[in-house]
Amino acid sequence: YMLHGLGWNMDDLQWDRLGIDEAANAGYAQGALPPMIIVMPNGNDADYGASTGISDFPEVVVQELIPRIDSQYCTWAEPEARAIGGLSRGGYWAYWIAFTHPELFDRVGGHSPYFYDPIYPDEQNPFNVVDSALGVEHLEMYFDHGGRGRDQFEVMPGVQRFVERLDARGIESTYIVNEFGDHIEEYWAEHTPE
Repeated sequence: YMLHGLGWNMDDLQWDRLGIDEAANAGYAQGALPPMIIVMPNGNDADYGASTGISDFPEVVVQELIPRIDSQYCTWAEPEARAIGGLSRGGYWAYWIAFTHPELFDRVGGHSPYFYDPIYPDEQNPFNVVDSALGVEHLEMYFDHGGRGRDQFEVMPGVQRFVERLDARGIESTYIVNEFGDHIEEYWAEHTPE
């Protein structure tokens, strides 16, 4: 499950533009990746927290999308065969979903994930649950972002604090800062295979 960012031209086609299908095919051909189904739902312009008038997008993914995919496609519907990731706002959502439903996933990742302090007063906000979320210890976690521009000044502080809080719990993660990257599709496309 790959979740897109928030903003102009960020929709369910974003991961396709970034080359996720080509990266998956190349990984499979090289024997580095298993066969997989990639699901790229459209979150439109739903907010980071609660959306007005509709269900929270992360809960729609958990309660409606995942069961529908598992019922209509030949999936291995076990947590060890399911991963979730996203970029920018989608990275925030991926960690929201994985930390509130860790029983559904084996791994979670984020390209330039926007983590916000608890100014979003939500018990699902990854920042609010990182210290106490139960069952997340088994999750393989991945973070990357660039070292310039918006990634340096807006994304990096939140990700660093989040990783520090994981470390304080004894939870290991993979955290990569790519010196020349920024919060743009060219950066994410370059690192999509990761």
